[in-house]
Formats: sequence, C-alpha cells, structure tokens
Amino acid sequence: MTKKKKSRIRIILGLVLCVLLLVGTAGLAVADKKVNNDLQQVSDSIENNPELTAAEERCNNLKAEVEDLEKQVKPE
Repeated sequence: MTKKKKSRIRIILGLVLCVLLLVGTAGLAVADKKVNNDLQQVSDSIENNPELTAAEERCNNLKAEVEDLEKQVKPE
C-alpha cells in the first residue's frame, strides 16, 4: 500500500471512530433522559400515595413519642 492509501484509511477510520463516539454519546443522553423520567415518575407516585404519606406521618409521630419517653427516662 502506498503512503497515500494508508493516510486515507487512517482518516476514514478516524472519522468512523468519531461517528461511533457521537452515536454512543447520543445513546447515553437518551438513556439518561429515560432514567430521569422514570425517577421523576417514581418520585411523583411516592408523593401522591396517601398510604405512604400516612405511614410517614405515623413514623414521625412514633419518633416524637420515643424522644419524649427518652426525655422522661433521662432528664437533661
């Protein structure tokens, strides 16, 4: 092969590599957007779930009761 052909092959391979990198990056961006959308949907469903909200409220009330009982046992 002549130097000119080798040079052309290297240029073509470089361009192919660049295209593959761009396609891969675009694919990652699409996947990232999908993951973000899925996380947002999960977050929204958690916020809008009355059972979870009630459970969280009960948990907070129990924590407050425990703190009160601890204060009664060990006064500061």
